[in-house]
Amino acid sequence: MDITFRVVEKETQSTTFCNLKNEFKQLLPQISQPSEIINLPQYGKVRCGIMKTENSLVYFASDAKDYINSSSKFKNDLMHLTALINSFLKDVCQQQIDYQLQRTQRLSHNIRSMNANCITSFFSFFPQEELSRRDNKIQTKIDKIIKDQNLNIPNLLLKLHKNHLAIKTEFEVFEKLYSKNPFLSRKRHKIHRVLMNVFYPFFSDFQEKEVNVNISSSELRCYFDYDTFHVAFFHLFENAYKYSKPNSNLDILIDESKDSVIIIFNMQSLAVEESEIPLIFTEGWSSTISKGTGKSGNGLGMYIVKRLIELNNGTIDFQPTAETKETYSNNGLEICYQQNRIIINLPK
Repeated sequence: MDITFRVVEKETQSTTFCNLKNEFKQLLPQISQPSEIINLPQYGKVRCGIMKTENSLVYFASDAKDYINSSSKFKNDLMHLTALINSFLKDVCQQQIDYQLQRTQRLSHNIRSMNANCITSFFSFFPQEELSRRDNKIQTKIDKIIKDQNLNIPNLLLKLHKNHLAIKTEFEVFEKLYSKNPFLSRKRHKIHRVLMNVFYPFFSDFQEKEVNVNISSSELRCYFDYDTFHVAFFHLFENAYKYSKPNSNLDILIDESKDSVIIIFNMQSLAVEESEIPLIFTEGWSSTISKGTGKSGNGLGMYIVKRLIELNNGTIDFQPTAETKETYSNNGLEICYQQNRIIINLPK
């Protein structure tokens, strides 16, 4: 079937697909019938046609003798070809709809979860039943609870700030990851200062878990987009907090090579099976051991980190030390930990 064609979306007039010969493209404005002969200067006769699908216009052109001589054969083949194109476009459209729906549902789920965390954090300090009564004494009740129980308000504010930051990062990730041409404002930033800014909201979390966090001092600077860098390291700190062994150390080293700044996360965290190491940065993947602990998330954290680091022309690598594996007992659950390293390289 020697027919070439162009598929044009009706609403936007954008081209979905085109394999027309360059000579045939100039004929498009002239095509108005399902089958017609158009004389192309310095080329000769071309059998052309136009067909409509639900959402597209399909322009056809052929210089094959069989089609030049037979309009009925051309129209008959066009009908079959249009049906195939329409079926294909529907499949592609449905895939796009499913993909967009999945992204939206993921964002909605994450936002709802984070909002629930905010509410839980607040009501862990201020009983909901006390504040839900309809009267004008809520402020008085809050003041009384703070005085009577000597509450750690800075700790509450840190928790609320962290959850607010998590919601903010979700929207930023959504825009940056799923845009064809994301806007990145790359500037030189001091690595240590930015890492500390990301770490502060997690301070009380690591403290409660008795994980000692050491971020090496450094004056090194490198080029990156602040927003995407911030989101990437937010997820790294979140994963480190979630999967690190209680009463352990998280050491973050900042070093440099000739062309890049190197950031290394050294921690004692959940062990990873050797066969699963290549899957660490795969979307939707969670390790077998994390699933066994009930701590596995939606498998997006490290995938997002890798994507955002790569948007900044950097690289990330995961290096486990299998020989350091040890079992830790927590509330009757035996959990396997090992020494793990995450190494990020960013251009200077």
